[in-house]
Amino acid sequence: MLLKEFDQFGYFSAGDVIRDHIQRGTEFGQRISSFVRKGELIPDSIINGVLLEEIRHAGNKLILNGKS
Repeated sequence: MLLKEFDQFGYFSAGDVIRDHIQRGTEFGQRISSFVRKGELIPDSIINGVLLEEIRHAGNKLILNGKS
């Protein structure tokens, strides 16, 4: 399935969100940068809030990209 065929859907990648926050130096980015540098998983208790905000901003149609 090609994502470009579904342009009416919102899309984000958890990895893209994480990299963006680290690059911008947000409070969230500062909290997670040590996990990323060490190659560790970011605890759910830290990442869930930020991803929930992304979902809220995406609207009614959303494609999620990531591993479970």
